[in-house]
Parts: sequence; C-alpha cells; structure tokens
Amino acid sequence: MSDRPRLRRCPWCHAPVLTALVGNPCGLNVRADPVPLGLADELRARLEGRFSYCLRLHPYLPPRLIRRGPEHIAAGRCTHLVVADHQCPAGTSAVSATQPIEPDSLF
Repeated sequence: MSDRPRLRRCPWCHAPVLTALVGNPCGLNVRADPVPLGLADELRARLEGRFSYCLRLHPYLPPRLIRRGPEHIAAGRCTHLVVADHQCPAGTSAVSATQPIEPDSLF
C-alpha cells in the first residue's frame, strides 16, 4: 500500500472504493468513495463523522489522497476533487446488530 489511491471493491458491500495510506509519516488505511463531493455533500459527510480527502490529480505526478484537516478546509475552496470515507449501505455490515462485539484480546 502507498498514498497512491487504487480502485478496489469494498470487502463488505462490494461497492467500488479508493484505497490508500493517508497521512505522514505513518499512513492510515483509508477506503473512500470515488464520487467527488460538492460543498453541501462534504458538510453532510463531515456531520456524519466521516473524514474528507483531496484527490490530487496532476498531469506529471501520481495521484494522491490527502486528508482535509480544519486548516485545509478553512483556507478556502480547494482545486482538487474532494472525496469522503466510504460508508457501506445499511444492512451490509460485516457485524450484525445481533452479534455481540468482543473486546480485542490485545488491549
């Protein structure tokens, strides 16, 4: 994995998602919806608790996913495409509501 986004399928709902390691120096494994968002859609995603990312496309550099922090958003309108964390549709989660979630044995 690298910060170069790859188009793959979500392992739970099988929808197309962009996967990449986002953040420097240690990346977080991110699955983002490949659909660009407008201002209202990004606000809705952020209010749902999802992070948003800039999908940087440049003719001479490889594509990258960059996390949009508060400073990035406050700086003004971004020239890159904006995407958000993937959220599976209701009812396709790998863990159902009837299954109890066991605490991790390492922690």
